[in-house]
Amino acid sequence: MSRRTAIITRSTQRLVGHSCALRLAEDGCDVAICDDSSKQSGLSQLKREIESKGVKCCSYICDQSNEEDVKNLISNVVEDLGGVDIVVAAFYDAFTTPSAVTVASMSTEDFDKSMAARPRSLFLILKYTSAQLIKQGRGGRIISLTTMSALQAQSRHLSAYTAACFAIRGLMQTVALELGQHNITVNLLARSLCAAGPNGLGAFSGIRASLIMRMNTAESVVAALGSRSGWDLQEITKYMADRTPLPKKAATSQDIVPVVSMLASKECDFMTGQTISINGGMMMN
Repeated sequence: MSRRTAIITRSTQRLVGHSCALRLAEDGCDVAICDDSSKQSGLSQLKREIESKGVKCCSYICDQSNEEDVKNLISNVVEDLGGVDIVVAAFYDAFTTPSAVTVASMSTEDFDKSMAARPRSLFLILKYTSAQLIKQGRGGRIISLTTMSALQAQSRHLSAYTAACFAIRGLMQTVALELGQHNITVNLLARSLCAAGPNGLGAFSGIRASLIMRMNTAESVVAALGSRSGWDLQEITKYMADRTPLPKKAATSQDIVPVVSMLASKECDFMTGQTISINGGMMMN
């Protein structure tokens, strides 16, 4: 039986993209990785890691907000790896685009940037991957990754980001309705906002305290961090851990990839249109 092929966007992102690519390779998938042109070295390193697991890997430069780039990505993956079976659409987080301001002070340009970075990028990925999956006629899995902001607003300073996350959720649900007849499942993972790489919140070291405070709602974070130019990693980790009823530190990517693996599996064929929140009980449905 031929291997399935998985595409992971924003593959060098240590939060989730990188870990998802490695996990699907461990699951026996050939893997197509992509990111923007500034991440070439990261793609090369990740490609070597994936190939060491005995599967094929091809890497591509792709601006997810550029339609021609996304169109070429899918056609190149089909040519190089023989098709597409799994798509994991990852995006960069709130602090990577200028959206952490109030509506009154936000520029139209910044709002548009947030929309282009998330819902527009996801639309393009869905447009071209769904067409290929339908053409192949063998079903498929589409998984998008976002944060808890797709379920509930987390801060009064993240209106554009929150609107983009809600748009992603609505888009994924609608596409799930469209693609169900083709045995293609479409699901969304909404992880806790401060989930990070295998070593936890250390991946965020160096981010300004003022921006971290905007990304969290509790006054206790503001009080703890004050006006310092840096922030105490132990304090912010404790804050995130205290918000969950589970005896655990703040979330890491290793809490997310097992769920991605499950949703990508052949066995998980009766779950679609769902938003699964991996947050340690910070928010319960």
